[in-house]
Amino acid sequence: MKKIFLTGLLIIIDQIVKIVISFFFMDIKIIFHSFIGFSPYLNATQLSIFNNELNMSLSNVFLCVLNVLIIILVIFLYLYLKKHSSQENVRYFNSMFTFLLAGTICSLIDKIFWGGSLDYIRILSKIVDLKDIYLLIGFVFYFVLAFKLKSKSNESLQS
Repeated sequence: MKKIFLTGLLIIIDQIVKIVISFFFMDIKIIFHSFIGFSPYLNATQLSIFNNELNMSLSNVFLCVLNVLIIILVIFLYLYLKKHSSQENVRYFNSMFTFLLAGTICSLIDKIFWGGSLDYIRILSKIVDLKDIYLLIGFVFYFVLAFKLKSKSNESLQS
């Protein structure tokens, strides 16, 4: 239940921030030393990593279906990994799951209700939002866990 509550809370925070920005701060830009800043932008064309980084020009409908499939995959991956892992790794799986699920659900909400992603955090030349940060945190937990498991596997092979 705690994971569901935290996931829901992260989604609500993401959407409330976007609502407040869309009503009051869309015309404000603040950049610090050309590195980081606040620069709201409704990204309605590059709706995913597939379109933004891979230039695939996929439709919003296709991306929504893909988003639903990714949500299902995240849930099944979590259930599988949790079932087949030691108790000491469960907290990593829980954190990974919470952030990845929140990020993917926020992405789906953005596509359906915003018609794109309301990005506002400028880091170098990229503009991101909380959803992108959630996904990054989820992937960091995944890689930390993978590294931890790999290290433990190497230790058991050397013994």
